[in-house]
Amino acid sequence: MLGRATLRRHICGMVEDRITCLPKEASRALAGAPERICFPDYERREIVADGVVHALGIALALVAVPWLVWAALPGRRIAALVYGVALLSMLIASASYNMSRPSILKARLRQFDYSGIFLKIAGSYTPLALHFIGGIHGLVLFAGVWLLAVLGVVFKFTAPARVERGSLFIFLALGWVILFCARALVSADIGGHVIWLIGAGGLSYSAGVIFHRWHALRFQNAIWHLFVVLGSGFIFLANALIVTGGG
Repeated sequence: MLGRATLRRHICGMVEDRITCLPKEASRALAGAPERICFPDYERREIVADGVVHALGIALALVAVPWLVWAALPGRRIAALVYGVALLSMLIASASYNMSRPSILKARLRQFDYSGIFLKIAGSYTPLALHFIGGIHGLVLFAGVWLLAVLGVVFKFTAPARVERGSLFIFLALGWVILFCARALVSADIGGHVIWLIGAGGLSYSAGVIFHRWHALRFQNAIWHLFVVLGSGFIFLANALIVTGGG
């Protein structure tokens, strides 16, 4: 039976026999990198499972995003395009990073992976903030989320070690910032289906974090990304209702 300290280490930090670190000299090639650049070390079957999840997500997005832009109301098409591009960018960046072997290239791809998450969160807020909340509340939400996302991207490329330590908290905080606009959200007369879909998406991402941090669990990365695809599906349906006027 695992002790409390051991269990916490297995869930909250990378397990020693499940990580691969690059030589110390490699850190000098990446600005702002930590002294050692390390990656989770997965078995081949785990990588294959994760690849299947990524392929599923990208394939669905490649079909759904063009439809979303085509079906959007004329005045909401740009918001749909911004969201769709952000979604696809996040999925492609994640696949590129997670399917690559440990190297300096993988370290650079990790920067794009994290940056893609920042942009995807901001992109997801765009239709909601501009076309339903609207007014000053919508503009503040839109500008605030995008400002934080852009700052996150900048710091990820200039000081990756610092951003990486707090990135999970930042992602969750950005994702749930909608709660501060709850009153404006309700007064915007958004359909109940949209609200439930947004909530389901947020809960899916949040629940997936458990597996994201559970490094000792086999297939944890594939399970985590499955929750991401599920959450992205809920958010996509919510935004589809918004931009097509069905919300």
